Amino acid sequence: MQGIKDKVVVITGASSGTGEATAVMLAERGAKVSDLEREAVRLLGSREGIVLDPVYIGRSMGALIDLIRKKAFRSDETVLFWHTGGAPALFAYAKDLI
Repeated sequence: MQGIKDKVVVITGASSGTGEATAVMLAERGAKVSDLEREAVRLLGSREGIVLDPVYIGRSMGALIDLIRKKAFRSDETVLFWHTGGAPALFAYAKDLI
């Protein structure tokens, strides 16, 4: 992968499996890797006291944060984030989240 050094790469699913392996590989080659779901978990946990699982809700909240940064919504627009589950995954990732 030539030309990846110092490029910003956004990966969803970097918490495990193929996504994690891809993030590690790109970081080793000099890319600046952004992991949306881990960032969302840290951000909401530290700023709002909201605990998100890193798989389901963390991934979707990461995508929402990315859309906000890209100014996909007007400042006067109401955005509904419908949380429909994901809490059981908190137990699987408890050591990583604490």
